[in-house]
Amino acid sequence: MCTRYSNYEWLVMPFGMCNPPLTSQRAIQVCLREVLDDCAFTWIDDILVYSPTVDQHKEDLQRVLGYLKKDEYYVKISKCKLFIPKVVYIGLEISDVGVRAELKKTELIQTWSKPENKHELHIFLGLCNWFWRFIYKYSHITAPLTSLLQAKVKFVWSEVCEAAFKELKEKIAELILLFIPDPTRPFDLYVDTSEKEICITAALMQWDPRVNGLRVVALTSRKLVQAEQKYPIREKELLAVMFGVKTFRIYVNHTTKVYSDHESLKWLGTSGGLIEGPNRVKRWAIFLNALGIVPQYIPGSKNVVADALSRRPSRTRTQKQTGEERSDEKETDRIAQVESTQKVCPDAKFLDQVRKGYAQDSFFKEFLPFLIHTPTQGTPFAYLCLRLSHFSVKEGLLYYDQRRLAIPTKTLQRQVIWECHDSPLAGHLRVDKTY
Repeated sequence: MCTRYSNYEWLVMPFGMCNPPLTSQRAIQVCLREVLDDCAFTWIDDILVYSPTVDQHKEDLQRVLGYLKKDEYYVKISKCKLFIPKVVYIGLEISDVGVRAELKKTELIQTWSKPENKHELHIFLGLCNWFWRFIYKYSHITAPLTSLLQAKVKFVWSEVCEAAFKELKEKIAELILLFIPDPTRPFDLYVDTSEKEICITAALMQWDPRVNGLRVVALTSRKLVQAEQKYPIREKELLAVMFGVKTFRIYVNHTTKVYSDHESLKWLGTSGGLIEGPNRVKRWAIFLNALGIVPQYIPGSKNVVADALSRRPSRTRTQKQTGEERSDEKETDRIAQVESTQKVCPDAKFLDQVRKGYAQDSFFKEFLPFLIHTPTQGTPFAYLCLRLSHFSVKEGLLYYDQRRLAIPTKTLQRQVIWECHDSPLAGHLRVDKTY
C-alpha cells in the first residue's frame, strides 16, 4: 500500500478487496496442482477430496494433507467431513450417483411472492437462473417472464405470466438428479423446438443398465433471438441439433445418436438432402457430417425424455413399508417399465364417440360448422375468428394446430385423463413412487 508516509506490504490477506479471492484460489491451486482433478477439487478455501474406495480415499487424504502441510496450510478438523457418501459443495448435493441442487436453495423459491415490477422480476429470475441446468425446457418455461424485461415492453402480469411463474416454482421444487456419465458407453442426444418456436432445448441421455432405462446426464436450453425466430421450422429444428451438439461437444462423437421430432432432418445424410437452402444450413450440415452425425426421427409421442426425467430416487418416506407392500410395488414397477412409455392410441369406437360429442358440446358446436362447410346463414363472430385459424378438420375429427385432437364433453375428457394418468398401467405410480 502506498501512503504519504511510506510503502507497506500486507503480511496477511485483507478482507474487502477485489484481489484476495483470486489470489487465495490461485495459491491453493498451486499447492495442490499435483492432485487437482485426480482426487481433489478446490474452490477458494473449500477442498473436496473424492475416491472410489475407502482404502483409496485414505491414500488420497494423505496426499492432499501432505501438500497442505508442506506449504504450511492448516486444516480445522471441526470443519472437516470425512468418509461420507454424499456432500453439499458450493450449493450442489454430490453423491456417487449424480448431482442435484441443494434442497435449502429450492425452499426459498417456493415462498417467493409474485413480482410487482420489472426490478422484482429481474431478482426472481436471477435466482432461478442458477437452477437452469436441472430443468428441462427452462428457456421455454421462462419465455413469458423474460419477455416482460424488454425495455420497450410494459410490465403487465397476465395469466400466461402467472402460469409460467407457478410452473417454474413447481419445476424447481422437483429438480431432477443429473447422473454421472460413463465414458465407456454411448450417449443419446434429444433436441426439440418449443411449441411456440421461440426456444430450443437439448437433453444428453445415457442408458443405465441398473434401471434398464435412460438417465439424464445434462440439460440445456436457450431462447431464440429475433432473427432466429424467423427461420423456417426445418432450420429451427436443425439449429436445435447444432446447439445440442456444440454444447455437449466433449461427449458427442460418431457413436452418439441424435433424435429430433422433425422427420425431414434425417435426409441430411443423403447426397441430395441439401441441394437447396441457405448457406448457414449447408455449413451446419458439413459440421454434422464431419462428426458422422445424422439426426434420427422420433415421433413426439415416443420421446423418452419426459419419461427419463421422472426416473429419480424417491424421497425418504415417513412410514416403514411392510414386506407385502414392497412386493406389490415391485410388481407394479415391472408393469410400469413396459407400459409407462407406450403411446395411448384411441380405438375406432372412441373416435366415433368424439365425432358425436362435438354436436353435444356447447363449446365446439358453436364454430364447428364454419370449419366443415360454409353455413347458409350467419358469419363467425369476431371472437371466433382467432380460434378458427388454429383448428382444422380431418375425417370428421377436430385438430388444434394440426396434431392435437380436440376432446369434447366432460365425460370423454375424464376418460382420456384416466387413461393417461390414473390407470395403473399409465406409469403414474402415486406420489411416493413418482417422487
